[in-house]
Amino acid sequence: MESRLPKDLITQPELWRCVLHVTPSRLNVAVVPPVAQEEMVAASVVLNPDAPTQLKGLEDAVYDNPLLLSDFRSVHCLVETPLCAVVPAPLATGPTAPMLLARAAGIDADSDLTVNSGEFGGAAILYKVSEALEAFLRRTFFGVTISNPLEEIGQAAVALSPRPDSAPAMLAVADTAASITLAAAQGGNLLMLNTFSVSHPADAAYYLLASRSILSLSPTDGTVRFAGHAPLARTVANIVSPYLQSVEFVTTPPELCGYGREAARLTYPLTRYLLKL
Repeated sequence: MESRLPKDLITQPELWRCVLHVTPSRLNVAVVPPVAQEEMVAASVVLNPDAPTQLKGLEDAVYDNPLLLSDFRSVHCLVETPLCAVVPAPLATGPTAPMLLARAAGIDADSDLTVNSGEFGGAAILYKVSEALEAFLRRTFFGVTISNPLEEIGQAAVALSPRPDSAPAMLAVADTAASITLAAAQGGNLLMLNTFSVSHPADAAYYLLASRSILSLSPTDGTVRFAGHAPLARTVANIVSPYLQSVEFVTTPPELCGYGREAARLTYPLTRYLLKL
């Protein structure tokens, strides 16, 4: 998916929607046509590791791909940020939210934080995008909306166990070869949502099985669904399968298949967000 996106790659960009997923090392792009019968444009641009800052690497990635500077119908950006915490929904509003986020992020609890939040399944994600990054996004993309990609994963897990009588559900999203996000839900409530850094697939398998143990989920409790970075997801699934009754792999939603084969190559948070368009 490494490619340069020239300005003239599409016609009438004002009819297209642009969704970005910013990670510490990549800019993932989905430019979605007005009708599903057209091919979407997708790319995963590696940020320059030699750039003095992550922000400079992102700026260069945007300017090196002129299509991204088009006047789209809408632009949304999913931004991964270390300033992030999952809390019970009632704690997401009011004066305690900045303190909770600051403590979770290990920064000065007296810091002047403007906290964003997204609620689902009785929980909420508190997060803060750096002021410099947010300023660049709002300066570059007119009317851009910003959210945290963990929201998409958490919402997806809750949707897998929506009713009081629903079986527990666990979602394992291999973000990269070096990290995995685990989300679990039961009866419409989020039980856990956390990202783990891993140096080996066995690490991810340990975190998954340990998390299920902490949540008192037996091998027969619900299904574990794997998504994301295929090599890590499949390896972890092979490791944990003997200890679980039901393991599945998430496939491209049929609603997105009309956009062509690029839909199968998107990050999982991008895929989930596109289902809302």
